[in-house]
Amino acid sequence: MYTVTKLGESSVNISRSRFLGYCKPVANQEEAENYIKQLKREHPQAKHIVYVYKIEPNIIKKYNSSEPSGTGAPPIFNLIEKHNLTNIFVAVVRYFGGVLLGTGGLVRAYSDTAMQAIENAVPRELTKYYKLEVEIPFSDVSILEKMDIVVLDRIYGSTVKYIVASKKKQLPFDEVNYLEDVWL
Repeated sequence: MYTVTKLGESSVNISRSRFLGYCKPVANQEEAENYIKQLKREHPQAKHIVYVYKIEPNIIKKYNSSEPSGTGAPPIFNLIEKHNLTNIFVAVVRYFGGVLLGTGGLVRAYSDTAMQAIENAVPRELTKYYKLEVEIPFSDVSILEKMDIVVLDRIYGSTVKYIVASKKKQLPFDEVNYLEDVWL
């Protein structure tokens, strides 16, 4: 499984229509929806803003923006699936140039623009981790933090409760609870 490391952009001109591609990593649905709002503010004159996002474990949204069926979001989603990408947002903004491109022309335009944006966003492989809740006494904090883990959160009380990502499903502490699989 792969994601991208940064914002990637692209621009394709076909028969006086301008296609602008955007690809970026997203951690959750709220982040993706906020980016859609940002694109709408930045491109108020655009005829279409087609987008797809896919976020683990199973959030997928495809928006075709009134383009003919199968011509905008489906080719973008197919690219995401073909390249095994997740935690990703891909949009193509279209400024209509007055020339109808036809179904095949639109599919190629959206696919080419999206693929260039994905390549410019620098794909990287994700690693599967186990998200664990670990409750330990303060005396064990240094032991836990020396382990091969990613600390996602910590809550201090009479003990310390950690939320960690670990490549191992079990850690050598009494209070360890598996929460879910995560990809980092």
